[in-house]
Amino acid sequence: MLKRQEMYNGRSPAKPAMNPRQILNIILGFAFLAFLYRIFVTCDEITQLSSYESEKTETNPSSPLQEAASHKPTEPTEPTKPISHMALHEASKDVALVVSKARYEDVTWVTSFCQKFKADLATTSKCTPYIYTMDDEPEEGFLIPHTNVGHEAGAYLSYIVDHYYDLHPFTIFLHGREEHWHNDIAGSKTLDGLPNLRFEAVSRKGYANLRCLSIPGCPDGLYPSIIQQSDIDNQNLVDNFPEIWGEIFGPDTPVPLQIGFRCCAQFAVTKERIRERGWTDYNRFLQWLPKGLEYSDTYGVGWLMEKLWHIIFGMPAIDCADPVQCRCDLYGWCGPHPGTDGKILTPIT
Repeated sequence: MLKRQEMYNGRSPAKPAMNPRQILNIILGFAFLAFLYRIFVTCDEITQLSSYESEKTETNPSSPLQEAASHKPTEPTEPTKPISHMALHEASKDVALVVSKARYEDVTWVTSFCQKFKADLATTSKCTPYIYTMDDEPEEGFLIPHTNVGHEAGAYLSYIVDHYYDLHPFTIFLHGREEHWHNDIAGSKTLDGLPNLRFEAVSRKGYANLRCLSIPGCPDGLYPSIIQQSDIDNQNLVDNFPEIWGEIFGPDTPVPLQIGFRCCAQFAVTKERIRERGWTDYNRFLQWLPKGLEYSDTYGVGWLMEKLWHIIFGMPAIDCADPVQCRCDLYGWCGPHPGTDGKILTPIT
């Protein structure tokens, strides 16, 4: 009769309160999900570290060009008045994609990204690709770097040296292959993760590595003062690091005791951060690349530069942010999810 009366009155009977055992089961359930997430992240980092070590043992089938150009680059003249497209370069969504490409790599994804970038944003947005061919025999239709020693390093520094006074507000430096283990956001394809990049974070930081996982490289990717036999066997240049450091940064610049970095030489930088160094610095870095063959092969030179990009662009020697906060800041993946302990993180703005 009571149940019928409550239904007649438009009310449902009161639900019994959860007992302490039910509450405890719910708490343990959330804790278990968080535990599984941590296991997943750890396994992912271990897998990627294994891929990194395998990649280091690969041999380069072609001999590098020590000098792709017959003359050294000269410093461009700083314009005294804005050139025709410089006003457009001041738009907040004007991006350059600097890509290093091997002959076997398909870079059509770069065009796809730029088309989507311009379609999703205002009509004034710009996305300009600068694709460099890194083969000994340059591939027709692409830019030729001043040197191809050091793999992507030759392309990145060639771009800066040639465009120092005509930089876009944002420059993103990338590898030519679209899919590889270096990407750790939204899978292994660049085209899946890069569209989510938050330029507010890049603007605030000045320099941002596109990778957030700590392994390999953080927090102790390199100890210049502690030489390991594996470094010598792999021609990692650690045995000559103080001398090399002086050649790159100048003899009066103190050598760091420890370097922590996120691999894998893909990053975004603002125009202002690039120009915190003078053109002569970047030209010196560029000219050092062929000289680096005195210490190692072209892979070893690129390996070393990978450890130095964050320092070149004004970051501390140990640049190892929390991976979870990194994903929130750079890509807006702020939770709630097990990695954030169920909380919603606040991204940098």
